[in-house]
Amino acid sequence: GRNQNEEQVRAYRIVAMLGLATGRRFTELLKTLEISKRGKKVTFKGLLKGNDKEIEGHIISLSYKEVKAFLGELRAFAQTEELSEQEVNAKYAKVFNNAMKRLGVTNVKATRQNYSVAGSKLFHREGETIEDTITRILGHKENLTSSLNYT
Repeated sequence: GRNQNEEQVRAYRIVAMLGLATGRRFTELLKTLEISKRGKKVTFKGLLKGNDKEIEGHIISLSYKEVKAFLGELRAFAQTEELSEQEVNAKYAKVFNNAMKRLGVTNVKATRQNYSVAGSKLFHREGETIEDTITRILGHKENLTSSLNYT
């Protein structure tokens, strides 16, 4: 099998990839995100920052099956099942952010920013402003200021 260092590097790459593909936050990827599919429609649940609703999930470049598999692998590696969201953050945020820098990504949050830029074009609906699209795909409550951080 892989050694521990190889597993860590793989986990860092998976976080970067899933962040770019789904736009989800670090702790959502490691712990809270639930992803499901009915027909062609993908939904994301378990979003943080007080958003307890289910949103339509938009995925870039990966298939639904790949996202599910990578989430499973990541969580098995990080063993976050018994940890609270705060514990996940305390245990892993710094380590993963430092690893992201080595992979050439500023930090985990940058993957969400990149996702929002690509997603604002890929998932734009007629009649929406770019801010509306970003608010919708990131799952923000009608909070323009947090969406503007991503433009």
